[in-house]
Amino acid sequence: MGKLDGRRVAIIATDGFEHSELTSPKSALEGEGARCEVLSLHEGQIRGWKDGDWAGEVKVDHLVAEAISEDFDALLIPGGVMNPDKLRREEDVIRLVQEFFDAGKPIAAICHGPQVLIETGELEGRRLTSFASLKTDLLNAGADWVDQQVVEDDNLITSRTPDDLPAFNAKLIEAFQPQRAPADAYQTLEEQLNALMGTPEVSPMPMPASFSPSPRRKKRKTRPTDVTPGIPNRGRAATAREKPRAKRTRRNTRRGS
Repeated sequence: MGKLDGRRVAIIATDGFEHSELTSPKSALEGEGARCEVLSLHEGQIRGWKDGDWAGEVKVDHLVAEAISEDFDALLIPGGVMNPDKLRREEDVIRLVQEFFDAGKPIAAICHGPQVLIETGELEGRRLTSFASLKTDLLNAGADWVDQQVVEDDNLITSRTPDDLPAFNAKLIEAFQPQRAPADAYQTLEEQLNALMGTPEVSPMPMPASFSPSPRRKKRKTRPTDVTPGIPNRGRAATAREKPRAKRTRRNTRRGS
């Protein structure tokens, strides 16, 4: 299984695209299972440009005018001098790119491709790179331009030239993968509520009045028992029981005398 199985990538291009900047990323993405579809201004084939001359052709899958961002997971705009200059003048192209920005979906552009992004007005404060000749245009659009082979700023991935394609392709494969849900998305409802409201302090449950323990009774002090000489100290009650027996013994003695 590839890292991009089931992912659909829209590639917007027209005649004059830099040949390697379309075919190389397309091949890398498809190698990971992505379904790449070329959207253009006309049907049939579009011609690429390489080393100052026309290069191979690429089949168009759909017209840009008929495309909507909901049908795709990511967007790729290759460069070339002629390609983005034509695209940026088409309302349907700008409309579709704006939809990707609004949806927060990954958008990738290389070389002169970022020219198209300028028309959306979405580059204010965004960090990106491009072919060096676009630096002033991007700065004027409010972007933070840097000279690096590939730059990722949130959902925006940009690169400079065909020489940077290996790094650009690797970043596309990483950025175009499905977003994993954060760990806290798997919390139980109770855990989510506690996280939002704060875990309350647990206090002991008050007992009903009927179960309240009665106050302790004071222990009575034990009074000392009387001690009779020659009789074991077994308390006053024991002494009292023995005295009648002694009297009966004396009476029996008198009767017998």
